[in-house]
Amino acid sequence: MGPTEDGVSYSQEIVWDLFDNYVKAADALGTDKDYRNKIAAMRDKLATPGVGSWGQLLEWMAEQHDPNSPELDTSDDHHRHTSHLFAVYPGHQFGSEKNPALAAAAKVSLDARGDTGDVREWSFAWRAALYARLQDGKDSHRELQQLFSNRNTCLNLFGMLPPMQVDGNFGITAAISEMLMQSQDDNLNLLPALPPEWAAGSVQGLCARGGFVVNLDWSGGKLTSAQIRSLAGGNCRLRYGNITNEVVIGRGKTMFLNGNLMPIK
Repeated sequence: MGPTEDGVSYSQEIVWDLFDNYVKAADALGTDKDYRNKIAAMRDKLATPGVGSWGQLLEWMAEQHDPNSPELDTSDDHHRHTSHLFAVYPGHQFGSEKNPALAAAAKVSLDARGDTGDVREWSFAWRAALYARLQDGKDSHRELQQLFSNRNTCLNLFGMLPPMQVDGNFGITAAISEMLMQSQDDNLNLLPALPPEWAAGSVQGLCARGGFVVNLDWSGGKLTSAQIRSLAGGNCRLRYGNITNEVVIGRGKTMFLNGNLMPIK
């Protein structure tokens, strides 16, 4: 089943991501207008995942093919894969701010997958990144702890899935970055999924889309300062919680901001 069916959410989401990235590239380069429009039209005709009977994001076009077949989407499916959530991460088709209804359904599916069953170390890295994109720092941190538990990671930090896979090791660094800074959809979102356990800290050298390099400091669970360096120069749309600001940073310049995203002069 799965890949041989029409409208599988995972397949539709990957193609949507490819087409959308092409459209953005064509727009940025100012080229291939006719073909760009063709791809955009094809993108917009792709099947968007639906919401199922228990509030989940549908993995298939229908929960049940006929009365004699088993349901395809069940709340007790604890499989290691979360393929139909590709549109949340690493894709960008929908999220907490863009199409929040589908993002909420994705969280229902993610919660139902859980931490039991045949979940592997790389699964926890992906789950941590998914929760981060959904701006859920508490659950993202829980998945981080699961990854480093004795059943998933050796004392030397190698994964325990035989044979050893490095997906979890590499993937969790991406997830931690998503917890601290996100830059999809032309916005630079600071500390979007900071877990309560990280009440104070700092990070340096996070690379954001648009050619920005970000340093952050926080205390008491709140942003205290940010340094943003622009490699290319241009506008930077910032967000922290309910605070937004747009600043212009010259090429090679660094802007210093306080916890309210106001420039420090």
